[in-house]
Amino acid sequence: MQSEIQERGSRQVVRWEKPERGVLKVNVDAAKVKEVGTRLGLVARDEEGRFVLAVVKRTRVSWEPELTEAQALLWAVRLISVHARRPTLLETDFHSLIQKLDRGEEIETKVGVVVNEIRELRLERGEIRWRFWGRGGNGAADEMARAKCKWEETKMWVDMPLVYILQTLMKDCNGNLPP
Repeated sequence: MQSEIQERGSRQVVRWEKPERGVLKVNVDAAKVKEVGTRLGLVARDEEGRFVLAVVKRTRVSWEPELTEAQALLWAVRLISVHARRPTLLETDFHSLIQKLDRGEEIETKVGVVVNEIRELRLERGEIRWRFWGRGGNGAADEMARAKCKWEETKMWVDMPLVYILQTLMKDCNGNLPP
């Protein structure tokens, strides 16, 4: 299950990569719900790739893409601060957002307000890192962001994933789901 990046013509295929020992890896994504809202999704797995947690939240609020992804990361940081008290690696497929988080400067935009709050929560909790990871390694979170749920509802699955994302989890892990 190690990092798998294969060249196919000029395209790279990125696969899910397990984190270091003792680290929880949380893949985060967001999706627009037609013109009227947003779904936020996350999938957490341990250092062996074992499923730990999946969550989807549907809201009537709709933001521009970068703000949507920033809100998804903020939501994920808040959730893991409550449900997973261990070192955590957050991954998103929105590169410019990770660049903003890494710069460390105060940003005075709507995205900046969220970025600054994410940084503050990391300082409070500690042991949270983030990085960009391509869409191919973020498939299960993308599936969760598209999962159906009612307006203003949050659904959470612990220890046992939804049947329909099992295939995506296997694809992310090169066909080998750990026990």
